[in-house]
Parts: sequence; structure tokens; C-alpha cells
Amino acid sequence: MNNKKGLVKYLILSLLIFIVFIVGINVYSNILKNKLTDQVRVTLSEVAYQNKMVVESQISEQRNLVQELALVLNSEETLINDHVLEIIKKIYEAGDYKNIGIVTSEKTVYISSNGEFTIEEKDYFENLEDKESLIILDNDTINNQYSIFISEPVTSINGGKGCLFFSYDLKLLVSKLSIPSFNGEGYTYIVDRNGNKILNSNNKNSFSNFTNIFDAMLKVDENNLETVNTLKAKIKNNEEGIVTFSNETNKDMYYLPLNINDWYILTVVPSTTINSTYNSIMLMTLIFTICIVVLLSILLLIIITTNYIKNKKLYNLIYVDPVTKGYSFTKFSDEITLRGNNYRKKALIALDINNFKLVNTLFGYEESNKILKEITNIIDNECSIHGFSTRKMADHYLIYYEYGNDEKLLHFIEKIYNSICNLRILNSDYVLVPSMGIYTFTKLNESIDNLENKAIIAWKNIKNDNYTYYGLFDDKILNTMVDNKKILDKLIKAIENDKLEIHYQPKYDTMLRKIVGAEALLRFRDSNGHMISPGVFIPIAEESGFITVIDNYVFEKVCMDIKKLKEKNIETVPISINLSRKKLEEGIFVKDYLKIIKENNISVSDIEIEITEGTILADNKSIKHSVKELKKSGFNILVDDFGTGYSSISTLKDLDIDEIKVDRSFITDDSEKSKEIVKYVFNLATALKVKTTAEGVETKEQYNMLKKLNCNTIQGYYFSRVITLIELEMLLEKNK
Repeated sequence: MNNKKGLVKYLILSLLIFIVFIVGINVYSNILKNKLTDQVRVTLSEVAYQNKMVVESQISEQRNLVQELALVLNSEETLINDHVLEIIKKIYEAGDYKNIGIVTSEKTVYISSNGEFTIEEKDYFENLEDKESLIILDNDTINNQYSIFISEPVTSINGGKGCLFFSYDLKLLVSKLSIPSFNGEGYTYIVDRNGNKILNSNNKNSFSNFTNIFDAMLKVDENNLETVNTLKAKIKNNEEGIVTFSNETNKDMYYLPLNINDWYILTVVPSTTINSTYNSIMLMTLIFTICIVVLLSILLLIIITTNYIKNKKLYNLIYVDPVTKGYSFTKFSDEITLRGNNYRKKALIALDINNFKLVNTLFGYEESNKILKEITNIIDNECSIHGFSTRKMADHYLIYYEYGNDEKLLHFIEKIYNSICNLRILNSDYVLVPSMGIYTFTKLNESIDNLENKAIIAWKNIKNDNYTYYGLFDDKILNTMVDNKKILDKLIKAIENDKLEIHYQPKYDTMLRKIVGAEALLRFRDSNGHMISPGVFIPIAEESGFITVIDNYVFEKVCMDIKKLKEKNIETVPISINLSRKKLEEGIFVKDYLKIIKENNISVSDIEIEITEGTILADNKSIKHSVKELKKSGFNILVDDFGTGYSSISTLKDLDIDEIKVDRSFITDDSEKSKEIVKYVFNLATALKVKTTAEGVETKEQYNMLKKLNCNTIQGYYFSRVITLIELEMLLEKNK
């Protein structure tokens, strides 16, 4: 869920970035277009001024030349002479002039191209006579072409008056103004204030053969009327500026007055020039931006993917069990918190697979993990929408289940039990057996840990019961655990303060009726002096593991008691000490026990080791190793509670033991069946050359029966109750 929320967040962020990008491109586009428009108009004005300078420079240069030649003529005796004509000829040949000539007051015209003629023959020149310095555009009747005329009045020394003029082709000025601008899209006109053409452009996009610029603009598009009126008014007021008109496409015109007559220079550029530049820049910008966006998108995708993978790994680490792929305990706890406050009945179930370590040993961890995953699937399928589960550790599961009534809960438990029992490991006959502890509740008024602890308490209460696979928690169980904890605390404190007592149960030779050994028994009085039965505190110590401390305590105390007896020169008998299963599983204590014996200056033969039948027959390498080490060190091994387990001739013959102790339940039972069993056991022991001891002998009849069966030694109230060390000392003295 968190991964999906994170992905949505990143998608929203990406969308916002995209929107910002689109808005940014739009703003940038408008700014760019405005900037380009301003730039083009500035450039247009610069080109217009440049064209103005070209025109004015060209005309000025020619005017200056005319004026310089006029000064020469003013210094001549006559206006027409060979010297003057020679000068005119040289200037004509050196320049790009159509004609250079002089108009005299006698109506005679001398020109460089056609010699001499009179005004009557060429009436055009009448316009030049007796006029001051002048620049006009008119039809050159000599060449039948429009030309630019520049004239200057002259007077010779003799008083002869006339007019010097230069004429040159318009093409010369057009060529000067045809320098490409705006990628060949720009061009220039020269008109007078009334819009009459002075100079046309040879650009293909310009008006062709127009007479008046205003008429030409209206002719191509009537919508230019407003622009034409504006242009007329601006020119009339001798202003400069830019107007936009239509001629197939929109065009921008910069109008600028010339310092020649009443002429205006008009520089035109298509508005598409702006669009072309704009489109080019925008295309490059768009390509660059797309590249950036793609790179950013890839980067964002990498970041999103990386974060998604990282979050998924983190999610799996926190909320997913790596083995079963089910809920982790954290996820399990969160789900209970979310669902635990409805009004349905609820159960927290602790489930454990009995002896699952053996599965690991027999089939390997890989196969074991597969089984754990299958168990998760079974539980979750049975839970359906009513619950969920987690594997907290190893083969320990917790199940949360909501149910309507107790019958449905028990049916759910039974289905899980049967489904797990029916699982098969690699087609073997190995049967998985689950056991469950159940704690029921309605409202979530306590922590998840407390729920789990109560379910585990219920499970522990039945885990050693082979006939029950589930247990329900109740306050009695809890009270029992509390009481057991109090007893354990007292037991620990008693050992710390050396307050436990060692008593002894004497063993008598059946035939001689004299003491030949004793069994050390632990007695425990609380601080109030009340005796606590071994049947109560020993199981508590075994379950907690504290039994190994008790084993060590008893062994050391017995060795010290034997030492005390020997120091009094009392002839001692072997004392047997019970060792627990957990102590034997340690496998590293024998050397410590031998050290204790040595420190007390006694012999290994003074101590015998009692081990219950169930423990010594267990298929446990550590126990077998410990028994072997004890035997190797010289200890006699006695099998306690014999007959309560599953011994057979084949198992007994393989055991390196010295004595078997027949359980008191067979001795006290007067039935013929029990007597036959006892008889069989003693015959078996005789055949195996193993000594025998009968426990719990209380009557003469029992004694006589055992005597007939050749039982070696007897323990029980028939000869002696459990006694203290002092009483044992007295008994041994009397035994002499």
C-alpha cells in the first residue's frame, strides 16, 4: 500500500512538472516572439538608416563633384571650350554617368554622349536652364530612360551663364540598395511625400511597376486602408516609424525621410521573417527541451524505480516473512490493531510443529522451508477473510481468527490440524504433528505481546501431551504458572543460601538384610518451614532448565557428606545420585564431577549415577556420549524407573549398565499380571548379568516375593524410610 502511495505521489509530481514545463514553454514562446519582434524592428530601422545613408551618400558624392566642376567652369573664359570639354570627357569616362553636360544661355546644350544640340531639338533641358542647385528624377529624353539629374548654375569670367548637370541611371542607385538584408527577403522603395515612386526595388517580393505606393497598397488589399491613412499622416508630418500591411503575407515597413527634396525611403521586410526566425529558434529550443525532458524523465523514472525497489525491499524487510512470503510479525501486529476492536469473537492461536528440528535434520533446510511455506498457505486459506497469520520464528506460528461461535472456532482448529498432518515431505511417511494454544477475547484491551504470551501459555500446557493437540487459555493455567514461578524463585534463593537438604533412602541386601547403598534425595523447605514435595518442584526445575543447577548442587553435597563420613572412619556405602536429562544433554560435565570427587578425597566407586529408563533409551547423541564418559570414568550406571518405558531385550543388551531399579508401581501392584512382569524382569536381568533393585517395598509379602526372584537389593519402608545424614551415619555404625 505504501509503495502504491509513493508511486502515485511521484506520478502527481511528474504531472506537475509537465504542466510547469508546458506553461514555461508558452511563456518562453511569447517572450521570445516579443523579443524577436523588437529585435527585427530594431534591425529594420538600422537597415532603413543604412539605406538612407547609402542614398544620401551617393547623391551627396555626385553633388559635390558637380559643385567642384562648377567652380572650374566659373574660372574659365567661356563655358564651352576645349579644356572644359576635355575635363567633362575624362569625368564621364571615369564614372558611371549617362551624361555630363552644360546648358548655355544661348539655348545650346553640350553633352558628353551626343555632342552639341539646341534646346529646340531636346526640349527636356529647358527645365534645367537658369535653376539653382537641383536634384530631380525625370525622363532622360536622350536615352528615353528615367535618370537622376544633379545640376549647378555656372558663370564664366566673360559673364556667360549656364547650368552644369550630371545624369546617371537609376539602376546605379537601385544596385546600391539591393544589398541583401533579412536573408534576401528585405527590399527598399524611395517615394515622395505623396507616395509617388522615385525608386522601385528589383526584389521579387516588391510591388512591380507601381506608380504610387499608397495606391499599390490599396490595390493588393483593401484592408490596408487604415495602414495607408496612418502612413500618409506620418509622412506628411515628416515622422518615421513602422507600419504593417498585407501583400499576400503581412509585411513590416519602416518609413524614414531623406534629406533630399521631399523624398522618403521605405524599407520593407516580410513579417514571416520574424516567424521564420522564431520557428527556427523554437524548433531548436523544442528539440533541446525535449532532450532535456527525456533525460529528466529517464532520471525521474530511474529515481521512481529505484525508490520503488528500495521501498519494496524495505516493505518486504519489515512486513513480509522471507521464508513463507506471508505476514511478518510487524505486519501481523498492525493488522490486529486495525481489526481488533470490532465486536466479533476473536482468537489468537500459537501453533508449533512438534519436533520440527528433526525435519531439518532428516530433510534439510531447503525442504523444511518449503514445508513452512505450505503450512502458511494452509493457515491463510483456512482463515480466508476471517483472519491471517505470521511465522514469528522457526516453526512457531501465530494466527488471528474471528469467529461466530465456539463450534466454528474448534472446526477451524481441526481443519488446520488435519491439513498439516496430511502434508507429506518428499513422499515420505513422516507425519507433521501441530499443537496449538488458544487465547480468546472480544475487545483488544491488551498488547499483542500479552495476547501471544497467553496463547503460548495454553500451548505449553499441552505440548507434552501426546493425546491433545490444542489447549485453551484460562486463569487457572496462569495462576499455576505464577505459583510455579514463585516456587522456582524460592528454589533459586534456597540454593544461593545453601538451604536445601540432602536425605537418603537406604538400599538393603535382600539376603543379608544389611545396608549396602543409598539413594540421595533432595528435600526443600520454604522460608516458613513447610516441606515442598519433589513431585512439585522437580518438574518446575526441569521445565525452567534450573534442574542442571540442582544436579550440580546435589552431586557436590553428596560428595561432601561422604567425605564427612570417611573422616569419622565410618565405612561408607555407594550413594546413587539422580542426573536429569538436561544435565546429560550438556555432555561436558564429567570432568567437573571427577574434579569434585578428587577435591573431597573420595573415590568414583563411592558414587553411582541413576538415569531414568526414558532418558537412557532416548535417541540422543549427547546423552549417549555422557553415559559413555561416565562409564569410562568408573561410575556405575543404574537405570531408574525401569519398566515404565519401552525397553526390550535388544535395547537392554546394547546398554552398558550395571543395575536396573524396578519401578515401585510393579511392586505395589498385587495383580497376577504385575507379578508375572516382575518375574520376567528379574529373569531378564539375571540372563544379562545385571544387578536388580526393587523400589517401594513396604510389606513382608513383597519382600518374600522379591527374595524368591533373587532380587539383589531392596529400597522401601519395609527396611527404612528416607533418613538424614546423621541418621545414615548411625545406621552405618550399627551396620558394623
